[in-house]
Amino acid sequence: MVSQNGSQSRKGKAPSIPAEWKVELPEEGNRGDSIFGGCRSIEAGYQREFVLGQGTYGEVYRAVDRATGDIVAAKKIKMDNEKEGFPITAIREIKILSALAQSKAEINGKILRNHVITLREIVRSGSHKCNNFRGSIYMIFDYMDHDMTGLLARSQREGPPFSVPQIKCYMQQLLLGLALLETNKVLHRDLKNSNLLINDGGILRIGDFGLARYRPQGEEDGQGNGARMTNRVITLWYRPPELLLGAQSYGPEIDMWSAGCIMFEMLTSKPLFSANDELGMCDKIFSIVGKANEKTMPGCTAFSNYQHIDFNNAKYPNNSRLRHHLQNSSIMDAQAKDLMEQMLLLDPKKRISAKEAASHPWFYTHPLPMEPHKIPKYQSSHEMSMKRSRQEGGGAGRGRHPPHPGPPSGKQARLSGPGQALHPGQRAGPQGRGPGGAGP
Repeated sequence: MVSQNGSQSRKGKAPSIPAEWKVELPEEGNRGDSIFGGCRSIEAGYQREFVLGQGTYGEVYRAVDRATGDIVAAKKIKMDNEKEGFPITAIREIKILSALAQSKAEINGKILRNHVITLREIVRSGSHKCNNFRGSIYMIFDYMDHDMTGLLARSQREGPPFSVPQIKCYMQQLLLGLALLETNKVLHRDLKNSNLLINDGGILRIGDFGLARYRPQGEEDGQGNGARMTNRVITLWYRPPELLLGAQSYGPEIDMWSAGCIMFEMLTSKPLFSANDELGMCDKIFSIVGKANEKTMPGCTAFSNYQHIDFNNAKYPNNSRLRHHLQNSSIMDAQAKDLMEQMLLLDPKKRISAKEAASHPWFYTHPLPMEPHKIPKYQSSHEMSMKRSRQEGGGAGRGRHPPHPGPPSGKQARLSGPGQALHPGQRAGPQGRGPGGAGP
């Protein structure tokens, strides 16, 4: 059973069912008098206001706590297509966030759990026609005034652009949050701007753990001795080359690649790698960071999609051209370029760790990171609200870089497997799994 503080209890064990699937919800009418806490009614505890956006497997609402007046975010867990009960993705998210909230880890006096979204409680709605008389389950989170997609869009439309001290503040907080995940052997697997949440106090927290999972035992040695994992994770523009090539054994370095792409986007207001399909992404990546081979990415020739890429193409350099690609950016100094290069190394085993990155010299050279409370205040900016503004205003505004595209039209060029290639904003199959529910 999931209690109001996110802790869990189990009644019995069926040997054929993985332990992480074991979550019991209270019967309708049980409003918290259970020995395990139970789930109270959302109608009794909260007033829903409006939709903030779409999560991995359901809508996210802004709501108000009736007792305290606190504004919260209520994520409705979509159950329509679940034939096997409560979604495993939701169970993982609850377990992971509950565990991370207990952490006392810190770096240089900074508490890491402050940079991961807080799960307040689990609540349920009553049974009615719109949910097939089954009731709905909601995860209640602290409300965050912005996401990074919304802030970047507002900056591009209205100005001014983020300052370097502001970007350093955001990036260091992101890396502190990733260090917490790294320490607890958690893979986020969907790091992107819309999942970086910021409040009006300038605090950044990593959100949406709907695709997150614990790293399987045996993966730490890099030999693939643990369970295989799906490579159909991470929104396309932030997906690392090893996943595009078909790797099924990976670690926290996949999230560091995504963080490097995010850092570039914060500094330049445009994506580092962008394409509408997987082949296009491979072309963009290998044109900048160089061709993948046993020297630059050991083990890559065994990946299932390696044979689909023509690495004899003269446009793919033998060595990374990333530093050359970055040299025209006046906002990036040598330390910024060094950090980005270490996050975007082709060999995942050589990428910098989150803990090391959070203490990189870039954060200790002038201009220093801005204190969070000194970051400018903005009108509430979320991905969905900025999309509505663009639609009403008729464009991206003032000739700046256009927003991430919606679903591409026409035939998709994929590397392998069923279905269509992912594009920014699209997820890996139903309920955040691979196509057809493939892979953990």
